[in-house]
Amino acid sequence: MARPRTRFFWLLAAASGINAAQHTVQVARDGLAFDPETLVAKAGDVITYTFFSGEHSVTQTTAEDPCRPLASGFHSGSVPARDGQSPVTWRIVVNETEPIYLYSGYQDSCRQGMVQVINPPSGDASLSDLKTSASSVENTASASNTPRGGQRILNIDVGRDSELSFSPSHVEDQLAGTIVQFRFYPQNNSVVQTTYDRPCQPLSGGFSSGFIPIESASADVGFSIVLNDTDPVYFYDAQPTDSHCQNGMVGSINAWGGSLSNATESFLQLLQYTDNMLLETLLYGTTRLTDGGEWEGVFPPTILEALSSTAAQAYIHRTVATTPLRHFGIDIPKPCAYRLPLGTVESFLSTLRTLLLVEIGLYIDFLASDAAGDDAWLAPALASALGAKSRAAGLINMMQNKPAAATVGEALLPSKLAYSFLAARYVSLCSGNDQPNFGKVLPGMQVWATETSPNGGRVMAVDLDFQGSTGPSTDGSAEVPGHLYGHVWAVACGEDGLTADAVAEKALAGPEIVWVAQP
Repeated sequence: MARPRTRFFWLLAAASGINAAQHTVQVARDGLAFDPETLVAKAGDVITYTFFSGEHSVTQTTAEDPCRPLASGFHSGSVPARDGQSPVTWRIVVNETEPIYLYSGYQDSCRQGMVQVINPPSGDASLSDLKTSASSVENTASASNTPRGGQRILNIDVGRDSELSFSPSHVEDQLAGTIVQFRFYPQNNSVVQTTYDRPCQPLSGGFSSGFIPIESASADVGFSIVLNDTDPVYFYDAQPTDSHCQNGMVGSINAWGGSLSNATESFLQLLQYTDNMLLETLLYGTTRLTDGGEWEGVFPPTILEALSSTAAQAYIHRTVATTPLRHFGIDIPKPCAYRLPLGTVESFLSTLRTLLLVEIGLYIDFLASDAAGDDAWLAPALASALGAKSRAAGLINMMQNKPAAATVGEALLPSKLAYSFLAARYVSLCSGNDQPNFGKVLPGMQVWATETSPNGGRVMAVDLDFQGSTGPSTDGSAEVPGHLYGHVWAVACGEDGLTADAVAEKALAGPEIVWVAQP
């Protein structure tokens, strides 16, 4: 785990210049609206957004294309406010007096008029025009959940009202890049990083504010850290007088719960099972594509750099599974013997792409489940890894001369079907206790296109063939729904109109991956 960066500073002097005006905007205080919806600010002025209900973001957009993030604009990331006002604020510094348009990217808020204009060109008229344009947008686009272009600040009070406590003491759903500001009140307290299993003892190499004696609440003295990732952070007050830590003056950010639900445990083990194959594939291919490898020169250096970055990120993302599994003392699946098709550059890319799409489907399946709510502390790390794997799959699409079709908007892949596919397709042997059991392994399936659109750009129907569980080979055909694109999963079932969960239970064979059309 990367240690949070630390710094000590005077809170009121940190925002901007001394003469800058300070503006406060309330987000969803009384319904789906920014309050105020318009404001006039000069260059250098500071605008602070406070969040009150629901889950919202502050995302820059344009008047011409509202409800869609401006690529070079600011974005707060999603900010949940579950019990009144959130301790998280979003702060930007106005750099110019040109109009600035923004919206909340949460669900349908923008289409319902949750927009704001800073320095509107013609007063309320421009706001009205923006709302009208927003209402006609078919789908609100969400930016990535990485803050940019401003300061996302988590505010934590230390010893307020002479209490031996941090307020709030335990905070979830905080994103990498968040600044955590500890504000000290009259006492002599400290903030020291610790660990879950050894509380009240400093973490070697962790942050520490030292003791901060405060006589007046107006002193406005603070200590801050910057979250480098979404791993849990634990802290305590090391003041020995009155045994502050032993008396409960502890806190956490993104802490795990007391245990894992059975569904989460199974998901993390299956994710590790899949990661073992993905990492072996990445290591095999990148070694041969780089200097001195047998595939050297196939791709330009820029592509190889992106692929190497994908490999590095994959090693980091595996801690999404391994860290909580180790923390709770749960068995971690070890690598098995595989029959991965990696003999050529094209087969390597196809295998890598398929494994990435399996993991994307697994992530979406879990995030859409009830278990994701039971273990909500996992969500930030999963969202970050999901976005990275989607981008990596898009890169592989382009390396195979296809459009970057992989997106997190694709259909989920139920975990039972993901396991069946991996076990049937790629695994030769798992010895002893390393043999996992995530469900039954279905017969494999062959799928080929039998009908394409007149221009040849879309697969409209397929034939399939698979070995029945109790009888001879079975064949069939199916139309491809017109709204699908990119790579999709095909599953043979004996019934129509099934939900995703029911498909996993009723499937006869598969799944199998099929290229349908470019976006």
